[in-house]
Amino acid sequence: MDVSIIITCWNGKKLLEKNLPAVIKAAKNPRNRIKEILVVDDASLDDSVKFLEENFPETKVIRQPKNFGYAVTCNTGVKMAKNELVAILNLDVVPSINFLESVFPLLANKKVFAVSFNEGQFGPGNLVWENGFFAD
Repeated sequence: MDVSIIITCWNGKKLLEKNLPAVIKAAKNPRNRIKEILVVDDASLDDSVKFLEENFPETKVIRQPKNFGYAVTCNTGVKMAKNELVAILNLDVVPSINFLESVFPLLANKKVFAVSFNEGQFGPGNLVWENGFFAD
């Protein structure tokens, strides 16, 4: 199972500059199975898109025609993804070099729909899938 990384962006040039190199580095680890990195720009007013095009040609930039908000931007990325699995990362996420390696055995279980990552001090989450939605 190959992975598409989806990063949502709104006025995120500074965070992209700081954090996207770690995503690129993780994508070069073949055990993460990352085949594409999509940055979905939600009508940024800064130079995010220009910055990506000039500095990160290995990313695919998808431009929203107007600001739709986080959920729609995530869904746009998922629709455009070419791979069986998607990992949605916020702009402030700095993944480790091997951040996806441990999830593949979990996803081999057909009863597992999704995996969430524990960010150490911010987890674990207590969400439950209920009637087609996450509930806490």
